[in-house]
Amino acid sequence: MSNGAGRRRVAISQRVEFLKDRNERRDSLDQRWAPLLASCGLLPVPVANHPDSVDDLLAELDPVGVILSGGGDLSSQGADAADRDAVERKFLAWAQSRGRPVFAVCRGMQHLLTLSGVDLVSVAGHVG
Repeated sequence: MSNGAGRRRVAISQRVEFLKDRNERRDSLDQRWAPLLASCGLLPVPVANHPDSVDDLLAELDPVGVILSGGGDLSSQGADAADRDAVERKFLAWAQSRGRPVFAVCRGMQHLLTLSGVDLVSVAGHVG
């Protein structure tokens, strides 16, 4: 099944990384996601942090669920990641309107909490 045949697709958000020496903003995802999701019969589809294309992508992809991945901070916590925040809000609206599951990890759970009105508190010693 190396070509993804028979596996259900799941959309997954990506962290934003800044490469100062190249003056580039990049989307990235931990490589451990692919084998983990494959072991669950899922095919991860990383989604670019481009809010204008997310609605069309989700409509075409029609994933069985969405994952808000970890890595990085929310814009409300000082990060330059408004595009990722917008993409993840679109993930949530799409999933809610279709009754699809959402899996949130670390930053993703922080995003869910803030959208629910919870104030985040910084914690010293966070470990990746």
